[in-house]
Amino acid sequence: MGDAISLSGQAQQFWLGYDGYRTSFGAIGQYSHRLEGGSALSFQAQYYRLNYANDPLRDANRYAGTASYAGKLWYGAIGGGREKTARSGADHLGYWFGSAQGGGEYKLSNAFALLVGANAEYRAYDASDPLFLKGRRDAQVDGTFGVRVALGHGFSLRPRVTYTRNFSNITLYDYARVTAGLGLRAEF
Repeated sequence: MGDAISLSGQAQQFWLGYDGYRTSFGAIGQYSHRLEGGSALSFQAQYYRLNYANDPLRDANRYAGTASYAGKLWYGAIGGGREKTARSGADHLGYWFGSAQGGGEYKLSNAFALLVGANAEYRAYDASDPLFLKGRRDAQVDGTFGVRVALGHGFSLRPRVTYTRNFSNITLYDYARVTAGLGLRAEF
């Protein structure tokens, strides 16, 4: 058994149609304490910078903290934080949030595993929406299904599909969406 400290970086680019929509980059610091039986407790701090290509009022800094437990087959976490807009006059786009998540991995073979996950997040916005003249509150739930394919030498490919449903007290922000992602993971 041993403890581990890790620092990682992440960069993302989102497109809407064929045009760039949002760019984000950030860092994650994590402390993990290994428990008997292969499980672990982790504490994580995150920072992300979000830049919107055609809507600079939405540019924001996102700060979050998470505590999690990971067992051999499943994980669970709780967290919270703040997304603060970078420019004045956009306080109605910033918010505080709290979240809970869980999921698991079912290994089918040494090279292939099924991944499932669920997430719930509540957001309370900083100011009244200027269009609807009331405070905004959102509750979002996500469900994810994916696979992990071992490529060898510590590399794995992780395609996934996520269904998101956002419930909002302002109808304009009430929506559902499906996203697909592909990750390449390297372990050293």
